[in-house]
Amino acid sequence: MLCKKRKIFPFPHLLHYFLLALVILLAFVFRTYRTQDLLRFYYDQGRDALVVFDMINVPKPVLVGPTTGLAGILRGPFFYYLLLPAYLIGQGSPVVAAIWLQIINFVGLIFLYLCARELFSRRAGLIAVFILGFSNEFVSLSRWLSNPSPILTTVPLMLYGLIQIIKRKKEHIWWPVVALMLGLNLQLEIASEFFFIIALFLFLIFNRQFWPKTKTLLISIGVFLTTLIPQVAFDFRHEHIMYKAILSHFASPGEPSFAFIWENILSRWQFFVDSFSLVLIPQVYWPTITAFVLAVVLYLTSKKFRLPKVKVLYYLIFIPLLILSFYQGNEGNFYSYYLIGIYPLAVILLSGILGKLFFFPVLFVFPWVFLILFGSANFTLIDNFLAAGYDGPEHITMGNQLQAIDWIYEQADGRDFNADFYVPPVIPHSYDYLFLWYGNKEYGYHPEGEMIELLYTLSEVDPPHPERLQAWLDRQAGIGEVKKLERFGGILVEERVRLKYE
Repeated sequence: MLCKKRKIFPFPHLLHYFLLALVILLAFVFRTYRTQDLLRFYYDQGRDALVVFDMINVPKPVLVGPTTGLAGILRGPFFYYLLLPAYLIGQGSPVVAAIWLQIINFVGLIFLYLCARELFSRRAGLIAVFILGFSNEFVSLSRWLSNPSPILTTVPLMLYGLIQIIKRKKEHIWWPVVALMLGLNLQLEIASEFFFIIALFLFLIFNRQFWPKTKTLLISIGVFLTTLIPQVAFDFRHEHIMYKAILSHFASPGEPSFAFIWENILSRWQFFVDSFSLVLIPQVYWPTITAFVLAVVLYLTSKKFRLPKVKVLYYLIFIPLLILSFYQGNEGNFYSYYLIGIYPLAVILLSGILGKLFFFPVLFVFPWVFLILFGSANFTLIDNFLAAGYDGPEHITMGNQLQAIDWIYEQADGRDFNADFYVPPVIPHSYDYLFLWYGNKEYGYHPEGEMIELLYTLSEVDPPHPERLQAWLDRQAGIGEVKKLERFGGILVEERVRLKYE
């Protein structure tokens, strides 16, 4: 039985919104502070930047986006077009692009708050923003200049639209918005976002009163299908390679993508617990497990948690997790960022649980303990990250990448040179772009394509495979004699003179 509600947060509205603004502002600062120094600019980031560079300099439509983990299946191009204005404004700067994504995620925090407030209470909204704003893993995901990052905005916006539909507020407007977000989610990260469509369909089947009117349904389907046009056009132009890849992956009888294997299911749910714990309280599992149990208990016992507007949240969280429990594709590989679309939904549900437990006898201790542990763990991790130098033996971010490039140009002193790179992903898209952008901007030229005498080699540490790095360095020793060398954290730069060249 509930006791009489105590005013745990006896704040006037003005103070509530002041705290909300403060939390969102600090979250934005945590996501943008020292962006140039700490930006992770690796294979994916360099690849995307090179595509956008071509879009700017050789204007032509781009029909597909980054690759997925499934061979032959490509995402849509939305992420490239999302980055385009930032690279234009920043004259090619990845730093401006990264900050642009933070502005987008800033909007996501606002919609996260609105969703939690609409579903539960203002208190729950503040808790949700606090968790997503100050989770070290969320800060890291937000600072990731990669296609999954904007999902932290598109998913809350999708949920907000569904809430308005369930409340019968301008559903003729919000259904197309939901359809658009579903389509954009698929372009940003297909792993769990595809199953939002199934979850929403099942919700409508069991709650038919929210089924859209025929005209609205047709418009919404049209909006969703419009987001697929570039990929369909690409597929027709390239002999249906994606269609064939999809059939091969999902319809292969010899290697089914979904299978009931009890050991794999248990392992997958252990992975889910690990992943959700990482975004909440790293390496502390009991709060995540307790929150999951409470979510089930409150759904079964509380009328508020069975309201349609809250029920749709359960559908969007648990149906994708259930389906993914049986997923065996991608050679068994499954990464935590595959769940990025589910994370903000889970945070909203958790905020509702914590907000409700403040008024339970005995159980009101749980939210206080959770928030204290959460803050203690995550603020320490964020502080360590933001204060870190970039001279550690394995540290590689844009800070020391640009140091290495500056050193090369200073040693070259205006002379033409070749450059060769070793990076663990093999293809050095990151340095191809950094020399193209930074080298031209700061020094007026970039490495020569034709072979010349002066050669600079740049290699990144490769802890999992040091033998590969050593083999590359040995091969370089037969190409050019080292005259100078310098280390910048996990980057080794060497000036060489070719032993022979044409």
